[in-house]
Amino acid sequence: MTTNAAILGEVLESPGFSAALSLSTCDLTLFRRLIHSQWLTRIAQCHPALRERAESLGIGGYHELSGEIDHPKLWPKAQRILPQAAVEALKQTNLFRDLRAVFGDFTLAEGYHGRTHIAGLDEIYWRLVRPRAVNDVGALHADHWFHEMMHMGGKAFSASAFTLKVWLPIYCEPGRNGLLLVPNSHRREWKHSTQWVNGLPKPQFDDTADAILIPTPSGNMLIFHERTLHGGAINQGQSTRVSAEMTLVFESEKYLRQRLREFAVESH
Repeated sequence: MTTNAAILGEVLESPGFSAALSLSTCDLTLFRRLIHSQWLTRIAQCHPALRERAESLGIGGYHELSGEIDHPKLWPKAQRILPQAAVEALKQTNLFRDLRAVFGDFTLAEGYHGRTHIAGLDEIYWRLVRPRAVNDVGALHADHWFHEMMHMGGKAFSASAFTLKVWLPIYCEPGRNGLLLVPNSHRREWKHSTQWVNGLPKPQFDDTADAILIPTPSGNMLIFHERTLHGGAINQGQSTRVSAEMTLVFESEKYLRQRLREFAVESH
């Protein structure tokens, strides 16, 4: 069993991420229920004729009916952020207990989509990645680039804060879909520029890096440094990949490094 100290060391030192924690069966079931409810409600509102078929297929079969709708229009980020009531339910799970055991005190980044900041909403959002749908995944990037370009410091969280991302595979086929990561990429600077998409700045990776697909069964989360390069893998599986994300916000990186030192002292 990987210790809390080892997990924190993996995230801060090497390789810049950890795959040591997993959702309990109960917590994974809750995530699936909350996401499925939001997904089905949205389809029923916008395409009532497809509701029964969507419910029968389930979210993993979403790709079988997505050709009958305008997928990008139906699923902007604003429609994939869980409501606060759902977040409060998730905060009571073993997931948050386990995260605090490793990382100590944190808050969640507040809701943010486009240029809209949703004060008071703790952001947990989800994604749909259909089989072989190239446009459903993003290019390699570091979250820190987004934070700088969108000026999120002081809005979703303070400018002096330090963040970690938690990526949770809700429905995933290990080795066929999931998240790409570049080990130890948080240790150096990478060439990147700003690309404007629909009037919004987005980072464009202007370098080369060897990304690897981390084989994550459903529930096996990835936790990584805000400067770790990552991106979605094209789905080579048979079902729609569903994942959730949340950003852990700390007062500073020094707080976590002090915690790592304390773990080291306790182990001796």
